[in-house]
Amino acid sequence: MIIVWRGWGIVVLPIAFVAMFLAITIIHSIGASSPAIVGLVEVAVSGAAALGIWMLVNHIESEPGQTFINKATGQEFEVKRSAGSLFFIPTRYWAYIVVAAGVFAAIQATLHPESLGQL
Repeated sequence: MIIVWRGWGIVVLPIAFVAMFLAITIIHSIGASSPAIVGLVEVAVSGAAALGIWMLVNHIESEPGQTFINKATGQEFEVKRSAGSLFFIPTRYWAYIVVAAGVFAAIQATLHPESLGQL
């Protein structure tokens, strides 16, 4: 599999994998067999991962940019730093994708509780 990223976009993968590992560890440690508990843990952990991604992007993109002057028109413009992208999707949108994946996993656990034994 080819992973395509630019800038800090690659950081999304470790954050998502740590969140997934953390969710599985929490579910096993509390012995959750109820689909509602499993869904709640999945949503909470994916929300925490999304918050981490969002905070990282805000920190990177809040740094001051460089100001340039167009010699022909004399107009000034500022170029700010970008947080990059992962699979051609800007890093800032991955926070929403991670939350959506957590909600999808929670719905899946609720609708198909027989799949909980496969964790």
